[in-house]
Amino acid sequence: MTIFYQKYRNRIKIIFAFFSFLTILILGKLFYIHIIQNQYYEELVNSKFLKSKVIEGSRGQIFDRNGNSLAKNKTVFSFLLNTEQKYDRDKILNLFSENFKKSKNYYEEILEKKSNGVVLERNIPFSDCNVIVNTRIYGLNKLSKIVREYPYKELASQVIGYVDSDYKGIIGIEKYFEKTLKGELGNKNLMKNINGFLYENPYKESIKPDPGKNITLTLDMQLQEILQDELLKTIENIKAEDANGIIVDPFSGEILAMASVPSFDLNKFYEHDISNHQNKSIIDSYEPGSTFKSISIACGIEEGLIHENDEYNCENGKYFYFGKYLNDHEKHDILSVKEILMHSSNIGISKIVDEKIGQKLIYKYARSFGFGNKTGVYLPGETNGILKPLNDWEKSSGTFVSMGQEILSSTLQTVMAYSVFANGGYLLKPQIIKNITQDNTYTYISKPLVVRKVISSDTADRVLNILEDVVNHGSGKEARINGYKIAGKTGTSQTYKNGILSDKNYIASFAGIFPSNKPKYVCVVAINNPKVKGKHWGGVVAAPIIKNIFARIINEFNYDSKFTNDDFTIITDI
Repeated sequence: MTIFYQKYRNRIKIIFAFFSFLTILILGKLFYIHIIQNQYYEELVNSKFLKSKVIEGSRGQIFDRNGNSLAKNKTVFSFLLNTEQKYDRDKILNLFSENFKKSKNYYEEILEKKSNGVVLERNIPFSDCNVIVNTRIYGLNKLSKIVREYPYKELASQVIGYVDSDYKGIIGIEKYFEKTLKGELGNKNLMKNINGFLYENPYKESIKPDPGKNITLTLDMQLQEILQDELLKTIENIKAEDANGIIVDPFSGEILAMASVPSFDLNKFYEHDISNHQNKSIIDSYEPGSTFKSISIACGIEEGLIHENDEYNCENGKYFYFGKYLNDHEKHDILSVKEILMHSSNIGISKIVDEKIGQKLIYKYARSFGFGNKTGVYLPGETNGILKPLNDWEKSSGTFVSMGQEILSSTLQTVMAYSVFANGGYLLKPQIIKNITQDNTYTYISKPLVVRKVISSDTADRVLNILEDVVNHGSGKEARINGYKIAGKTGTSQTYKNGILSDKNYIASFAGIFPSNKPKYVCVVAINNPKVKGKHWGGVVAAPIIKNIFARIINEFNYDSKFTNDDFTIITDI
């Protein structure tokens, strides 16, 4: 032992003991912080220095079958100013006035307001304000956001749908495919320095968002414009409440056009009556009227119970049946089955059903053609329609259903039923989605989906031939186009008001097939409550719409280069 140690031994022991105690104290404190209070201090640090930001991927776009954009995203800018702080007043007045072609006085009045957030302009597309965005202006805040844009405005608005302020789909495709279009959320991890500035956390990896998928619809916007335009002109001419219609490809089930008018501008949906937002072609149901008679005739032919040339006494237009009179629009004595459909005889169809077909078969074929069940189209709000169970039928129900009464259907159900006659006997599921893609890769491609074989091709052809005669010589003459074969059937039905069948309100409809020798389009239109006297019949109101639609298809699609406009006349006034 050294002399130094002997001399300062006690002091050394005291110093050693002190530092030992200090070390134990520090280690204890560290243990307390890192182990016992770890969660508390971690949360404290995170709250002050670590931030997490949810990132949304870009919403998927919507296109028509030809690649036309129906719904896309665009960046818009809003310009705000804190007028309680110093700002470059002259520069702002000059630049805004020049860019937006407004007087300086306009902006001076805005600047007179004392606020920390005066709005000079709101939601301006970049193309209209790029000069201001790219110019440094002291005191001016430039806020950007992504909004949804609908280039076709009112065309197919109920089908496409729109998003709300939270970028969430509300109706139509935007709603039905919300998850598909929205994509997956991402997460950006940030850190805050002592000056309060945020920067990306280098120690924690951010999660990139997955953009939404793009959806291509089966719609053809050129056909959509034709359909919607003709429906709109009609309701204006005859002062109807509304109208709807659908055009389909009978061999694929693809919906080429679907319209409900009045419509609304998707970019300004909040300015329109909420009733205009409804896709009435799928959510409304009504008595199909005489358009259903084709199904009844098909039933009898398919079962071998009737032939086109069989004859029935139509009682000169008036027939007492189950306590009330059945009336025909025209007085006929003897009519064949073909003529009964051509002239839409209620008396004739009632005798066919009573004498040959019966209630059970009418019910069976109504179900088989798709009535009383949803079609399964990928759109929200589709109705089942109404086809009462057979046990709930009255003794007269078979007759009344056979002529399109005591049954409710949507326009979509009717157009798919008539596609059966056009495609050789098959009921197809309607298609509104052509494909879905992500990163230029197909995640879904539609294909024709057969629900069931309803009737033989022979029966389909025979009914189609009768429907040609309906247009050429019968109740559908207003749908004729010289030089072209068109098949179709008129329909007129009363509507229900407060649960009671009204004798003042009508639905005028027409189901058309073009060209009937080689079907390419099936179109059904329905006009609700025409108010011009004598203009509530399907043959008077709806048939000319079908003619105009098919005539415009011939003309605008160059269906036949040899065909001239002089060969037909488009009806513009009903």
